[in-house]
Parts: sequence; structure tokens; C-alpha cells
Amino acid sequence: MAGTTHDVQAGECIATIAAKYGLPWKTVWEAPENAALRKLRKDPNVLAPGDKVTVPQPKPKPSPIETGKSHRFVVKREKVRVYLKLTAGQEPLANEPWEIECGERKLEGTTGDDGTLEAEVPADQAEAVLKLPNRRQTYKLALGELEPIDTIRGAQTRLKNLGLHADEPSGTLDEATTAAIEAFQRAEKISVTGKYDATTQKALAKVYGL
Repeated sequence: MAGTTHDVQAGECIATIAAKYGLPWKTVWEAPENAALRKLRKDPNVLAPGDKVTVPQPKPKPSPIETGKSHRFVVKREKVRVYLKLTAGQEPLANEPWEIECGERKLEGTTGDDGTLEAEVPADQAEAVLKLPNRRQTYKLALGELEPIDTIRGAQTRLKNLGLHADEPSGTLDEATTAAIEAFQRAEKISVTGKYDATTQKALAKVYGL
């Protein structure tokens, strides 16, 4: 039976899409019908509005039960792994205590020596709150919002998270975005052109990690 074609909206990724249809994210991402999408996007967490995802039809699993009795079924919420790299300027925040509130869940931990943070959150959650108690700082995380690095909005989001772009991502290569690109190019010691070319994209991907 053919699957359903889902048109990706802003803020969606494979995990949130799969959760809407009640499927594990790997079932959707690894479906043969999505081979072209995997080749194009590489990462299930980074999609662009307008991408098309084929959602396979779920396969019911038989659950033998005895009639005339009450039965209890437990539905497990799928989780996805979230990776963040925390920095102050360009320096990693090593061994920094953190808290993440995601729905009813509260997670705690400490960053690694390179400032990385790793946590598992429910796949159907689109937002979370990150707190750095020692610094008294709070950040709102928009899970699945990151667009591909070869898009202007994807560049703007990454530059904003690096503290180089103050405006909200618009998808338009305006003066503020050009200035942010130039600032990044100077910091990375590459040709300062203000153009979002392949060299700049590669450098941004390396610094940002995605």
C-alpha cells in the first residue's frame, strides 16, 4: 500500500513528522521512497520547507489477548537525541552544568570538554528550554527549526546562534546578513566577500557542527 506524501513545513524534521503519524523516525527516514531526500539532506534533523517526505503506511502488530478480561497497553513515546555545542564567543563552555525542560521532562547534565551537550527528548516536542544555572541564563530551543546550510535562512540561524546575526532569520540576503557573513569570514580568516559561497558554507558547517 502506498505511503502518504508529507510536505515539510517550517520547523519540522523527520522526528516530528514521524511522531505525527505514530511511526518511529527511522522507519520514515530509511523508507526506500525517501532515498532521494536522504541523498539531498544527509541529516534527518535538517529539512527545508517544501521538501517532500513519504510516510509509509504503519504495519499493525497483532497482540493476542484473552476475551472477557481487562488488559493494559503501555505506549512508549519515542525519543530523539539532541546535540548542542555551547560557546562563549568562540570558546567552548567546558564542564558547564545545564538543565533542559521539555514538556513534563526535566534533564540535567554537564557539557563535555569541547562544550558539547547531548540529551534525549521526546520526538513529538517542538520546543524546549535550556538553562545554564551557574550563569543564570535561559534559552528557548526550537527543535527541528534548523534548515539546510545551503539556504540563506539556514545560514542566518547558524550565524545568529554564533552571536554574529542579531535579526530573526528571514531567508533574505539583506545588509545585516551580508555583514554577519563578512564578520564570520574575518573570524575564520577566509576571503571577506560577504558572499555566501561554497567556501563559507563549508567553514560554517565545520564551526557549527551541522
